[in-house]
Amino acid sequence: RTDVADVIEAQMCRLIEQARQETEIKVKLELKSIRDAMIAMDQQLDGLLHQLEGPRPKPSVRGALDGDAFGKRLAEVEQHWGHELKAIRDEVQMAVASHNHNADLLAHHRDTISGMKEACTR
Repeated sequence: RTDVADVIEAQMCRLIEQARQETEIKVKLELKSIRDAMIAMDQQLDGLLHQLEGPRPKPSVRGALDGDAFGKRLAEVEQHWGHELKAIRDEVQMAVASHNHNADLLAHHRDTISGMKEACTR
C-alpha cells in the first residue's frame, strides 16, 4: 500500500509542479504584455511632451494657439490615458487573481495527497 501511495504522491507532486510552472509562465507573459503596453504608452507620452516643449513658433494670427482647443485636447489625452491605465490595472488584478487561485488549487492538491498518503499508510 505504501508503494502505491508513494507512486500517487510522486505523480501528484509532478503534476502540481507542472501546474505551478505553467501558471508562472502565463503570469510572466501577461505581465510582459502589460509592461510592453506601458512602455509604448510612455513613449507616446514622451513624444507629446517633446512636442509641447519643442521650439515655440512665432505667434501669428493664423497659427495662434487657442487655449480652449488646447485644454480640450489635453483633457482628451488625460481621459485616454485614464482608460488605458484602468485597463492595465484590471489586467494585473486578473493575473494576480489567477495566480492566487492556482496557488490555492495547488495547496488543496497537496493537502489531498497528504490525506491520501495517510489513509494508505494506515
